[in-house]
Amino acid sequence: MEANEANEAKRKRLSLACNVCRRKKIKCDGIKPVCGKCLKQDQECSYSSSNKKRGPRQGHIEILEQRLKKMEELMTTNAGSGNLQLDRLPTEPLREYQAAPQGPESHIEAPLPDSAPSTDVIQHLVDTYFQHCAMIAPIIDVEGFKSSVRNNTCNMFLLYSIMAVAARYSKRADIVESPLWMSGEKYGMKARALISQVIDNPSIENVQGLIILDMNEYGCGRGPRIWTYTGLAIRMAIEIGLHKEKVFEEGVNPFLPLEKWYWYETRRKVFWETLMHDKFTSAATGKPSVLDPKDCEIMLPVDLDVLDNTSGNDFYQASLDKKKLIHYHIVRDEMTNLITGIQMNPLDTNLAEHRVYLNRVGWTSHILHATVLLGKVSHFINSGNDDAKPFATYENNLEFEELDNALDAWVKDLPLQIKNTPANLERYRNSSNMRSTQYVLGHILHNSLVVLLHRPSLVVADLTGFNQVTQETHAKVHKSLEKCLSAADDVTVMIKDLCCQIEMMPPFISYSVYTTATVVVNNIFTDDAQKNKLAEAALKEYFRFLSEMKIYWAMSDKLYLMICDLYAIHQKVVNTCQNSQMTTTGSINSSGSWNNNNNNDNAFLSTYPSKACVPITEKTVIGAPPTNDATKNQQGWNTHDLMFQTNDEQGRGRSIFTTPPNTSVSAPSFDVWLRQQQQNRSSS
Repeated sequence: MEANEANEAKRKRLSLACNVCRRKKIKCDGIKPVCGKCLKQDQECSYSSSNKKRGPRQGHIEILEQRLKKMEELMTTNAGSGNLQLDRLPTEPLREYQAAPQGPESHIEAPLPDSAPSTDVIQHLVDTYFQHCAMIAPIIDVEGFKSSVRNNTCNMFLLYSIMAVAARYSKRADIVESPLWMSGEKYGMKARALISQVIDNPSIENVQGLIILDMNEYGCGRGPRIWTYTGLAIRMAIEIGLHKEKVFEEGVNPFLPLEKWYWYETRRKVFWETLMHDKFTSAATGKPSVLDPKDCEIMLPVDLDVLDNTSGNDFYQASLDKKKLIHYHIVRDEMTNLITGIQMNPLDTNLAEHRVYLNRVGWTSHILHATVLLGKVSHFINSGNDDAKPFATYENNLEFEELDNALDAWVKDLPLQIKNTPANLERYRNSSNMRSTQYVLGHILHNSLVVLLHRPSLVVADLTGFNQVTQETHAKVHKSLEKCLSAADDVTVMIKDLCCQIEMMPPFISYSVYTTATVVVNNIFTDDAQKNKLAEAALKEYFRFLSEMKIYWAMSDKLYLMICDLYAIHQKVVNTCQNSQMTTTGSINSSGSWNNNNNNDNAFLSTYPSKACVPITEKTVIGAPPTNDATKNQQGWNTHDLMFQTNDEQGRGRSIFTTPPNTSVSAPSFDVWLRQQQQNRSSS
């Protein structure tokens, strides 16, 4: 008790002196309405508000300096740990960011801390991001974000995430590192250090930052982080209501100022980009997705170029279920032709004359419809197959038929000008813009889904009991097989003729390319020599694509290696089967054809562009391409945190993200199943 009283006595009270005491320059106790001095001297006591700001509490500056010193020490020692605790998001002073190039007269208004990137680097990387990543993740208003950087009001977590992704595209020697996909790691570390505070501050900027940081982690091949950050982004998006459409609260046929329309559209782009990450991550890991499309009420976003002068003044926007449709009319200034706002006109899709405008929505909507189908197909595939009933999928399986019909309907709903036709293929082959990139993305994604759904038919058609099934089942399997091979051919054409701008390709497209490549590998090992030759030529195109992608995205390198591993698996099965047959007939010798084929196949695989060809380790199957000492001694990322991985002990799914506890061969669920079926046939 006495100690508390002593502390109270020592506590310095901050009071405002009355006017009388202030004029006499004597101490005032600050009691209101009459202070003690005025009461004793019978003076009229009054107080006036001070125009001067009160100074900091005594000792406050020292406390702040101590806290700043402690934070600097923590950032120095724990910058890469991801466990750094900050009292709030940092607001490091940034030099003025000018949109126009700065001349030699530029000056720094405020010095930057040593740990903060220079304004020159910030300006360069922000510009680089919007130059290269607008197609990859078009979720940020360019001018709005640059303005926030200029005004020192930008979200630092979002800024660091942007810089982390953009650095891989930089050409500056002070930024780039080897390999290129590691160039942004120094900024990624800063972004990850803020995660704990980001979680406590749900906002659209933090959702954007999580999505972009997620891309960076994909680019560095860090699977567990991809899964985690995607989950955080989804939950935060729902927390702030991004899945709800707000524009209908504007009233009847409202006129939207351009800034407000951008605000609504940004919300849509951010949410649907989050859903896209959810579906691709789920497909790649074999884990359930989080977002149910039925809960998504927000409208699908429009294409990026709808406001261009070349696109006309009218465009349309639909909901995922196509029950809501909006017609927008661009209003321009008569003198300057600049956009002043957007006139909104909701349409009734129950009317036939309105439903025709559903075909006027842009490529972005169609790609997102395909992404939703990816989630459904992945769920169907990952739900597992009953090995005792290999033909069950083709015997009145309603879910399989619904998915097959939905994929066919996707193509049917495309406007003629973006369908996969020879004329459109030729038109887009001669262009290198955003629309040609969307054309490639949309059709690669769709055809890879056809492959994903139908590729089990490759194995089913060769099963011993296939000749004993009903004629109807027999026809369904062959139809499924034809769809799978045709879709694979379409993807091959796309990556051969149209994928000329690798820098504009989103990283997740590598998964679609990998999925199709598994079928191409299978086609190499057939009894048709002509088909084998065509498949070999096609596989080179897949390796070329992934070789160019892996410069920027490490996960593409991993998928590259997985295709090589699958090739080695097939080769081993063929060699084992031929070896068994020749041993039985007594015809095996040192110049046997199976041995020569093996050498030829190793030579074929070694032609792919990669350091030391394909560094498949001793853990992989017999029949893998031989490695030399240089290969064994390489310290690449693929030997560290990107080892091949499985999902569970049942062999149901196989993740490209996690490490297997006890596996000698790494392959996705279908590839494991394929290998098992082939081995069973060869031993029977």
